[in-house]
Amino acid sequence: MVGFTNPDGSITVHKKSCRVAESQASTRGDKVTVPRWVNAAHVTDFPVKISLRGLDRVGMLSDISQLISQSMNINMRRLVLGSEGGIFEGTIELFVGDRDTLEKLISSLSRIDGIQSVVRMDL
Repeated sequence: MVGFTNPDGSITVHKKSCRVAESQASTRGDKVTVPRWVNAAHVTDFPVKISLRGLDRVGMLSDISQLISQSMNINMRRLVLGSEGGIFEGTIELFVGDRDTLEKLISSLSRIDGIQSVVRMDL
Protein backbone atom coordinates (compact mmCIF):
# COMPACT_ATOMS: atom_id res chain seq x y z
CA MET A 1 0.00 0.00 0.00
CA VAL A 2 1.09 3.51 -0.70
CA GLY A 3 -0.55 6.77 0.29
CA PHE A 4 -0.58 10.28 -1.16
CA THR A 5 -1.09 13.32 1.05
CA ASN A 6 -3.83 15.58 -0.30
CA PRO A 7 -3.86 19.39 0.08
CA ASP A 8 -6.44 19.10 2.89
CA GLY A 9 -4.15 16.71 4.85
CA SER A 10 -6.13 13.56 4.15
CA ILE A 11 -4.40 10.55 2.63
CA THR A 12 -5.57 8.61 -0.41
CA VAL A 13 -4.44 4.97 -0.31
CA HIS A 14 -3.68 2.76 -3.34
CA LYS A 15 -2.09 -0.61 -3.97
CA LYS A 16 1.51 -0.13 -5.06
CA SER A 17 0.68 -1.89 -8.34
CA CYS A 18 -2.26 0.45 -9.08
CA ARG A 19 -1.87 2.47 -12.30
CA VAL A 20 -3.18 5.60 -10.57
CA ALA A 21 -0.58 5.18 -7.82
CA GLU A 22 2.20 4.76 -10.37
CA SER A 23 1.06 7.88 -12.21
CA GLN A 24 0.75 9.93 -9.03
CA ALA A 25 4.14 8.76 -7.79
CA SER A 26 5.76 10.18 -10.93
CA THR A 27 4.01 13.56 -10.61
CA ARG A 28 3.56 13.90 -6.83
CA GLY A 29 6.58 12.02 -5.48
CA ASP A 30 6.99 14.54 -2.65
CA LYS A 31 3.51 13.65 -1.36
CA VAL A 32 4.09 9.87 -1.06
CA THR A 33 3.59 8.47 2.43
CA VAL A 34 3.25 5.08 4.09
CA PRO A 35 -0.28 4.78 5.51
CA ARG A 36 -0.67 3.98 9.22
CA TRP A 37 -3.81 2.21 10.41
CA VAL A 38 -5.49 3.31 13.61
CA ASN A 39 -7.38 0.62 15.55
CA ALA A 40 -6.85 -1.81 12.69
CA ALA A 41 -8.14 -4.70 14.83
CA HIS A 42 -11.60 -3.14 14.99
CA VAL A 43 -11.66 -2.37 11.28
CA THR A 44 -10.76 -5.91 10.29
CA ASP A 45 -13.12 -7.84 12.59
CA PHE A 46 -14.78 -10.58 10.60
CA PRO A 47 -17.98 -12.52 11.27
CA VAL A 48 -17.70 -16.12 12.45
CA LYS A 49 -20.28 -18.77 13.30
CA ILE A 50 -19.52 -21.58 15.71
CA SER A 51 -21.57 -24.61 16.70
CA LEU A 52 -21.66 -25.90 20.28
CA ARG A 53 -22.94 -29.15 21.76
CA GLY A 54 -22.76 -30.63 25.22
CA LEU A 55 -24.38 -31.65 28.46
CA ASP A 56 -26.82 -29.04 29.70
CA ARG A 57 -26.60 -27.72 33.24
CA VAL A 58 -27.61 -24.71 35.28
CA GLY A 59 -25.28 -21.82 34.41
CA MET A 60 -24.10 -23.14 31.04
CA LEU A 61 -25.38 -20.12 29.09
CA SER A 62 -23.91 -17.80 31.70
CA ASP A 63 -20.50 -19.48 31.48
CA ILE A 64 -20.50 -19.29 27.67
CA SER A 65 -21.56 -15.66 27.44
CA GLN A 66 -19.23 -14.58 30.26
CA LEU A 67 -16.23 -16.18 28.54
CA ILE A 68 -17.04 -14.59 25.19
CA SER A 69 -18.11 -11.11 26.30
CA GLN A 70 -16.23 -10.46 29.51
CA SER A 71 -13.13 -12.63 29.44
CA MET A 72 -12.31 -12.32 25.73
CA ASN A 73 -14.09 -9.01 24.98
CA ILE A 74 -15.67 -10.43 21.80
CA ASN A 75 -18.87 -8.99 20.37
CA MET A 76 -21.65 -11.53 19.88
CA ARG A 77 -24.04 -10.94 17.01
CA ARG A 78 -26.46 -13.83 17.57
CA LEU A 79 -26.75 -16.64 20.11
CA VAL A 80 -29.15 -19.56 19.71
CA LEU A 81 -29.09 -22.44 22.20
CA GLY A 82 -31.66 -25.13 22.87
CA SER A 83 -31.80 -28.07 25.23
CA GLU A 84 -33.60 -31.37 25.08
CA GLY A 85 -33.07 -34.46 27.19
CA GLY A 86 -30.13 -32.91 29.03
CA ILE A 87 -28.19 -32.15 25.82
CA PHE A 88 -27.83 -28.61 24.51
CA GLU A 89 -27.02 -27.59 20.96
CA GLY A 90 -26.67 -24.18 19.42
CA THR A 91 -24.81 -21.67 17.35
CA ILE A 92 -23.12 -18.38 18.10
CA GLU A 93 -22.36 -15.70 15.51
CA LEU A 94 -19.70 -13.23 16.57
CA PHE A 95 -16.97 -10.91 15.37
CA VAL A 96 -13.29 -11.72 15.85
CA GLY A 97 -10.19 -9.78 14.89
CA ASP A 98 -8.00 -12.63 13.66
CA ARG A 99 -7.57 -16.40 13.41
CA ASP A 100 -5.53 -16.61 16.65
CA THR A 101 -8.41 -15.04 18.60
CA LEU A 102 -10.86 -17.49 17.02
CA GLU A 103 -8.65 -20.48 17.87
CA LYS A 104 -8.23 -19.24 21.45
CA LEU A 105 -12.01 -18.81 21.73
CA ILE A 106 -12.72 -22.32 20.46
CA SER A 107 -10.12 -23.78 22.81
CA SER A 108 -11.47 -21.83 25.79
CA LEU A 109 -15.07 -22.79 25.06
CA SER A 110 -14.03 -26.45 24.78
CA ARG A 111 -12.69 -26.29 28.35
CA ILE A 112 -16.03 -25.19 29.85
CA ASP A 113 -17.46 -28.02 31.95
CA GLY A 114 -20.05 -29.92 29.92
CA ILE A 115 -19.17 -28.68 26.45
CA GLN A 116 -18.41 -31.66 24.21
CA SER A 117 -17.80 -30.01 20.83
CA VAL A 118 -17.08 -26.56 19.43
CA VAL A 119 -16.82 -26.29 15.63
CA ARG A 120 -16.47 -23.35 13.27
CA MET A 121 -19.26 -23.27 10.66
CA ASP A 122 -19.79 -21.49 7.35
CA LEU A 123 -21.95 -18.38 7.61
